[in-house]
Amino acid sequence: GMAALALVKERFPHIPVIMVTASINEETAVSCMLAGAMDYILKDKMKRLGMAVRSVLENQELKLQKIKAERALKENGRYYRALLNQMNEHVLVIDKNYTITDVNETFLQHRGYNRDEVIGQSCHKLHYNLDQPCDKVGETCILPKVFKTGKPERLVRQQQHKSGLVVWYSISMSPMLDKNGNVVAVIESSTDVTELMRAQEEIQKLLTAIEQSPVSVVLTDADGIIEYINPHFTKISGYTRDEILGGKPSLLKSGEQNDNFYKELWNTISSGGVWHGEFHNKRKDGTLFWEDATIGPILNDRGITSHYMAVK
Repeated sequence: GMAALALVKERFPHIPVIMVTASINEETAVSCMLAGAMDYILKDKMKRLGMAVRSVLENQELKLQKIKAERALKENGRYYRALLNQMNEHVLVIDKNYTITDVNETFLQHRGYNRDEVIGQSCHKLHYNLDQPCDKVGETCILPKVFKTGKPERLVRQQQHKSGLVVWYSISMSPMLDKNGNVVAVIESSTDVTELMRAQEEIQKLLTAIEQSPVSVVLTDADGIIEYINPHFTKISGYTRDEILGGKPSLLKSGEQNDNFYKELWNTISSGGVWHGEFHNKRKDGTLFWEDATIGPILNDRGITSHYMAVK
């Protein structure tokens, strides 16, 4: 019987075996169970056999389900790993203790780390060289909020590479839920937006210059509808932004220039040219004033006029 049991376990390890024997030796029973038998039935207790077979089959079904689940988990794990590593974003998985439990290859390649340097490290130490979580030292941290609410959060913030290089990133924090809907980890996904931030800084400089310019600046769409005026325009004309935006520059007409004057102006700028000349305009209070103006088209990336700009 023991030899048969050994052969079955060697060749077909998933097939359950019940030993039926006349031996009532306790050591034999223990030996059978240790060798892999699922149950041990004495010949004078054969009435137990049916119940033992049913029990063994039920246990075997549970084992098979467990094996299938483990295989599926492994397959899912491989799929998850492949998906994670194919993402262009830099991805970390962070637990409730601020500890990094997973990382994708994109993060490692761009940040200069190897996997062992990242796994088990705290996110605040890795990103900012802090010994405490960011919110504990007065820095912005959305991680606790995601764990608390279970809702994604976003922010733009600088993070450092292993080399010490500091880069602007758009960071998205998304909750990872268990089957009961509890947040067990947070997925941090980040994208380099350094060039975008630099462009925004340049735009802000230009906007500040225009806002503080000592000349009037007016921006209309392609149909001549006013979309922007700077503060100096409101100072000269007496109109507020709300009174001007959405209207047309003809609001300032004094009646001194005839229709041919404006037709020539429009034909010049609508054909791609730049018009330069003088206006005799009227303020909100009715007083008249002369303006020296330069008006020209603004082209989009396809070379099509999207706006007109007047500097007066």
